[in-house]
Amino acid sequence: MTSRLTGRTVKLTWPDFLGSPPPGKAKALEGLMPGKSTILAATFSDFTVRYGAGTRPLFDSVPGTTPPVFVLRDEVTLAAVFDGRRSWKVIDHLSDKGKDFLLDHEQGHYNISALMARDCFIDMMQLKARTFGSETEGVTAANGVFTRYHDALEKVQDKYDWDANNGEWSEPSMGLPSKGPEQVRWESYIQRALTDERSPPVIAPDGATYKQRLMDIARAGINARNETPPF
Repeated sequence: MTSRLTGRTVKLTWPDFLGSPPPGKAKALEGLMPGKSTILAATFSDFTVRYGAGTRPLFDSVPGTTPPVFVLRDEVTLAAVFDGRRSWKVIDHLSDKGKDFLLDHEQGHYNISALMARDCFIDMMQLKARTFGSETEGVTAANGVFTRYHDALEKVQDKYDWDANNGEWSEPSMGLPSKGPEQVRWESYIQRALTDERSPPVIAPDGATYKQRLMDIARAGINARNETPPF
């Protein structure tokens, strides 16, 4: 088994949202103008890590080393996941365009989880080139990489929701509907994390060039607005 990253590209559709909304949510939204500031859907996404068949990082001693040194076993599986049973929506009152805009916002939540998983995986794979003086030292390093990204995930998701006002959009009686500017800004962060190469370039073992970390892009954008990034 070799290390792998799964769930990088998942395209959400509304039928994927199988969960029930909070009690009273649908009734409370009766007559609501579309696109206003309220939560109309929730996406539950995350990323997980496995080392072989378990959850403890696996390190092997390098043959012939005295004292022994240890390397990360190439059996790391990082997976971005979407929990459709918990994810819910209240969209019957929305226009088709409103439904599309809101789904784009929810897709952003999943994409954030997938990109954070990708960036975590890249850092985890860089541990393979290192040697450690003990198995415990290696386990601490691997757990540190995962914890750093996983602890930041919720903060990134919350900042996305806060800035984009839960995917708020404009749907005037005259003129064309449009996404909110903060939603557009975050979508640009996500797109850049998918396409923009790191500078200076960092080459993966397969010859591909690693893309910029989502957190780095988002931090730079937040700092440019004279705000303090929460992650």
